[in-house]
Amino acid sequence: DRAGAVEAYRAALLEDEMDDIALEALDRLYTTAGDHEQLGDVLQRRLDIEQDPELRVDLALRLGREYEEHLRRPEEAIDAYRRVLDDAPEHSDAALALARLYERQRMWPELLENLRMQAAVQEDPQLRVQLLYRAGEVLEREMDDVLTALPTYEEVLQLDTHFEPAIDALLRISKLEDYRVQASEIVEPLLRTQERWDELAELLEGKVSAAYDPEDKRVELRRLAEVHELGRHDKGAAFKALSRALAEDPADGQTADDIERLTAELGQWDKAADVFAERASSVLDPDTSRALYNRLARIAEQHLEDDARAVEAYTRAIEQAGDDPDSLAALDRLYTKLQAWSELGEILDRRIQASMDPVERSELLVRLGTLKQSQFADLRGAFRAFQEVLDREPSEPRAVAAMESLLEDDELAPDVVEVLEPVYRQTEATEKVAALYDVRIHLAETTGERVRFLQDQALVYENELGDTARALDALRRAFELDPRDEALANDLERLAPTVEGGWESLRGLIERVLEKDDGDMDRMAVRDLNMRGARWYRDHLADPEAAERRYRAAVTADPDTREAHESLVAILRAPGREEELLAALVHWAEVDFDEDAKKDRLREAAAIAESSLGKPEQAIACFDKILEADPTDAVALDALVRLEGAAGKHARVAELLERRIDVEMDPDRRVALRKQLAASFAELGRTEDAIDAWRGALDEEPTDLESIGALEALYETTERWGELEELVQRRLDVAETPAERIAARVRLARLMESRFGRREEAMDQLREILEEDPGNADALDELERLHTVGEEWDALVELLERRIGDAAQAGDADAELSMLVRLAGVHVEQRGDEERGIGIYGRVLERDPNHVGALAALVTLHEGRQEWGPQADVLERLEQVQQGADAIATARAIAALAEEKLEDPVRAEAALRRAFELDGGTAESRDALKAHYEKHGQADKLAMMLTMDEAETEDPKEKVALLKRIADLYSGPLSDPGSAAQYLERASQLDPEDRDVLLPLCDLYIAAGRQTDAIPVLEQIVASYGSRRNKEVAVYHHRLGRAKESMGDLEGAMESYDAAFKIDLTNVVVLTDLGRLCLTRGDLDRAQKTFRALLLQKLQPEDGITKADVYFYLGDISAKQGDERKAISMLERALAENKEHEEATALLAQLKG
Repeated sequence: DRAGAVEAYRAALLEDEMDDIALEALDRLYTTAGDHEQLGDVLQRRLDIEQDPELRVDLALRLGREYEEHLRRPEEAIDAYRRVLDDAPEHSDAALALARLYERQRMWPELLENLRMQAAVQEDPQLRVQLLYRAGEVLEREMDDVLTALPTYEEVLQLDTHFEPAIDALLRISKLEDYRVQASEIVEPLLRTQERWDELAELLEGKVSAAYDPEDKRVELRRLAEVHELGRHDKGAAFKALSRALAEDPADGQTADDIERLTAELGQWDKAADVFAERASSVLDPDTSRALYNRLARIAEQHLEDDARAVEAYTRAIEQAGDDPDSLAALDRLYTKLQAWSELGEILDRRIQASMDPVERSELLVRLGTLKQSQFADLRGAFRAFQEVLDREPSEPRAVAAMESLLEDDELAPDVVEVLEPVYRQTEATEKVAALYDVRIHLAETTGERVRFLQDQALVYENELGDTARALDALRRAFELDPRDEALANDLERLAPTVEGGWESLRGLIERVLEKDDGDMDRMAVRDLNMRGARWYRDHLADPEAAERRYRAAVTADPDTREAHESLVAILRAPGREEELLAALVHWAEVDFDEDAKKDRLREAAAIAESSLGKPEQAIACFDKILEADPTDAVALDALVRLEGAAGKHARVAELLERRIDVEMDPDRRVALRKQLAASFAELGRTEDAIDAWRGALDEEPTDLESIGALEALYETTERWGELEELVQRRLDVAETPAERIAARVRLARLMESRFGRREEAMDQLREILEEDPGNADALDELERLHTVGEEWDALVELLERRIGDAAQAGDADAELSMLVRLAGVHVEQRGDEERGIGIYGRVLERDPNHVGALAALVTLHEGRQEWGPQADVLERLEQVQQGADAIATARAIAALAEEKLEDPVRAEAALRRAFELDGGTAESRDALKAHYEKHGQADKLAMMLTMDEAETEDPKEKVALLKRIADLYSGPLSDPGSAAQYLERASQLDPEDRDVLLPLCDLYIAAGRQTDAIPVLEQIVASYGSRRNKEVAVYHHRLGRAKESMGDLEGAMESYDAAFKIDLTNVVVLTDLGRLCLTRGDLDRAQKTFRALLLQKLQPEDGITKADVYFYLGDISAKQGDERKAISMLERALAENKEHEEATALLAQLKG
C-alpha cells in the first residue's frame, strides 16, 4: 500500500520534521512513483537537514537534476548545483551542469566564472585548454570584451601552442583595426615559430595596410619581403614588396641593392629597369635621381644591350660628311648594331649604287634582300634582289637559301618555283626539284591538280632518284585524295613489295580514307576498299585482327558479299573466338539466300553455342531460325526438344514433339516420340493430354506394355476405373507368361474389389490364380486382405493356418513364424481371444525365444491388460535382443514403467544406467539419470553426474554454473561444507567477479569458522562495485560486518554496518545488527535512534526480530540512560506485543522493584 506508506511517513514528519528515516522512505516512494514535484520538496528538506557533506553532495546533485530535467525550473536547479559546489568545489558533474544551465540561460558572467573555475581544477591539460578557449569565446562573442578575450586566448596558447581554434581567433581579431596590434603581438611569434609563413604574410600585409608613417610602412614591407623570400620561398612576391618599400624611400640603398640581388636570381632585368626608371623620373633629389639613372644605364648596357643612348650623336656626323665609302661603312656597322633598319636600308642602297666590284655588289644585294625580307616584309623587293644575284651566279648559296625561304609566301611562291627549278637543274639538285612539287601541291587549287603533282613527284622519286620508298609515299598521299582511282591503288600494290616496310606503310590507309568520306562514295566502293584493305592485312601484313575489322566493314557496307563472310568466318575459326564465330555464322545465314547453306551455317552456330560456349539458349535461337526457314526440319526439331527439355520448358517441348511426330515416317520412332510427348504433358500437369499421347502410342502399338502401364497409372490417378479395368483386361489378354497373367489377375482382383465392390469376382480371380499357382504369395496376400476387409475372421484364420502349414511343409521357418504372429494378432485384435493369442505367441517364442515381433506384441497385450510386472519382464527380454536406438528406447520404457507403475526405483535406475551405457552417455540419458537421482534424493550420485558434466564442458560460464550446483549439493543434502567450499573456490578461480559464487563461499567460510578467509572475499566483492551505492552493496557490507564482529573486531564491524546503513536506511537486518552492536559498545544514543527506526519498518518473521524485541531494546536503553519512566513505557509496549517476552518481563519487574 504505497499511498498508505506515504501518509504514514508524512505523519511521522509532522511529529518530527527532522526525521531522516521518514524523509528517506518518502524519497524512495516518490522516486518509485515518479512524483517529481513531491520528490523535489523531500530532497530539498533532506538537503537542508543533512549533516554529512558527502550525502549533501548526492542530495543536491539529485535535486538539481530533478529541477533541471523534470520540473524545468532552471533557477532552482542552479541553486542546487551551487550547493554541490559549496561542499565539493571540484565536483565535475555539478560544474558541467551549471555550465550547461548558464549557457542555456545566457548567463554569460556566471558561465565565464564557471569555465575559469573548471579550468583551474582541471588536471587534464587538453580539457583545460578547451575550457579556457570556451571562456575566450564567451568574452569575445557573447560579452563583446575582446581586450579581455585576448589574454585568455594567449593563456590557451601558452598551454598548447598548436591549438588551432585559438590561433584562428587571434588571426580573426587581428583583422579588426582596434585590436590588430595586440592580437598581432600574441600570434606573430607563434606563426614564426611554427613556420606558418602564409598566415604570417597575411598578418604583416594587414600591418602594412594599417601603417600611416612611411618609415613604419617601409620597415613592415621589408619584413614582409623577408617572409616571402626566406619563409614562403616566393622571390617574386619578395621583389614586389621591396619595390613597394623603395617607393616609400627611394634613397634606401640597401633596398635598391636587394632589388638588384633578387633581379639577378629571377632574371627579370626588364622589370628592375622599369622600377628604377619610374623612381628616377619621379624623385626630386638630384643625387638620388643620378644614382638611380646610373643603375638604369648599367642594366641597359650590360644586361639589356641597349646602346642607343650611348651612340645617339653619331647620326649627325654622316649628314655633315656626305657619302664617302668609309662613312657609309661606319654607318652600316653602327645601324646594324643599333638595328636602325630604315636607316640601314638607305645606306645599303647607296653603297650598291656606288660599288663597282661584282663580289661586293652581290654581298650587298644579299644583305639588302635579307633586310627587306626580315625587317620590312618587302618580299617582292627581296625577291628582285635575290633574283639579280642568281641571274649572275646560280650557285650563290645565301641567295639560293634566301630565295627558298620566300617559298613560304603563297603569293610569291609560283615565281620563286620558276626561278629555283632551273637553278636546281643547273646545279643537279634533283632532291630539291622533287621538293618543289610539295610547294606546287600546296598551291594547287583542285584535288585533281594535287593528285597530278603527287604522281609527277612520284615519277621523279622513282625514275630520277631511284627512291621507291618516297615514290610510294607520294602515291599513298595521292590515293588518300582520290581513293576511287584504281590505277593509283595498283601502283601502290606494285611499289609496296619493292620497299622495305612498304606494306607496313599502307597500314591504316584504307581506314583514313573511309573516315574522311563524307558520303560521296557509294556502298560498293566502300565495300571494295575494305576488301582491298583486308587482303593487304591478311596476305601481306599478317594481321588477321585488322583484316577481320575490314571484312566486318565490308559486310556492313554490303551484307551480301560472300567473299567477306567466308574470309571473316575463316579468321574467326581460331581457338577462343567461338562467341564471335557464332555471331558471324548467324549473320551470314541471315543474308544467305541458299536455304541448305543457311541451315548448315545455323547448325554449325548451334553446335558452337551448345558445345563450345555452353549457351544452350543461343543454340535454341539458331535452331528456331532453321525452323523459320524449314518448319519440317527433323534434326532441328530433335535438337530443340533436347535443349528445351534440359531447360525445363516442357510446354515448348510438348509443342515441338507434336510437330516432330507430324513429320516422322518411321512407326517405331513415332511411338517413342509419342511416349516422350506424354512425359512432357505429365511434367506440365496436363493429364488429359498425357493420356491422349499414351493412347496414340498404344494405337500404333496395341501390345506395348509400357504404354499400358503408363495409362494404368494415369487412369488410377484420374479415377477412371472403367477404362482402367478394360486396360488391365487388355494386359491379361496379351500376357505371354504365367507370371504376367497372375500379376494382371491380382491387379484386376484388387480393382474389382476396391473400386467396384465386386468382392466375389475379385475372389474368383484370386482363386483362379491359386488353381494355377497354389503358393502364389501375391494372390494369397490379396485374398488375406479381402478376408480382412470383409471381416471374415474365420475364413482369415483358416487361410492363415493353411499358409502356416504350407510354410512348415516347405521348411520356411521365417514365413511360418511371421504368419503365426499375424494369426495371433487376428485372435487378439479381431476375435478378442487374448488367451489364444498369448498361446500362439508362446509357440513362436518356443521356436524363437528372441522373436522381436512376438515379444513386442506381448508387451502391448500385457500393457492393455495392465499386467505391469509381466510387461516389464517381456520388455527386458526384448531389450536383450535389440540394438542401437531400439534397445535404448526399450530401456527407457522399462525405467518409466518401473518408476510410474511398479514403484521400483532400483529397477528404474538399472534401466536408465543401461540406456546410459548403450548410447555412450548422451545428454538425454545423462539428464534422465540426473532427474532420477534428484527425484529420489540421491545427492551423492547426482553430484557425481554433475562432476562428469563439469569435466567435459569447455564453456567457462557452464563450468561455473555446474560447480555452484555441486557446491549446493555438498553444502545442503550431503552436509559436507568443506567439499562445497572446494567447488566454489574452483568456480571463483574461473570467474573472480561472480558475486553469486563469492557470497555463498563466504557463508561457507563463516560456517566453518574461517572468517579470515571470508573477510578478504567480502572486501573483494565490495570493492568490485566501485563508487556505486545500491542496496545490493549494502548486503555485502552487512556480511562483512558480521564476519568482523564474530572475530571480535567491533570497530571494523561498526564501520561495515554503518556503510550498509548509509546505503540502505530501511534494511531491517542491518538496522538490527547495527543497533545491537551500538548497544554492546555503549553508544546508547545511536542504538536508540537505530531501534526507533525499526519501529517504522514492517517486520517479517524471517527478519529475526519482532516488534516486542525492538520495544525491549528501547526499554533497556532508556533504563541504562536513567530514564526509568520511558523504559517502563517501552517494556510495557513490548509485553503488549508479546506477553510471553521473557527478557522484557524480567527487566520490567526489576524496574518496578
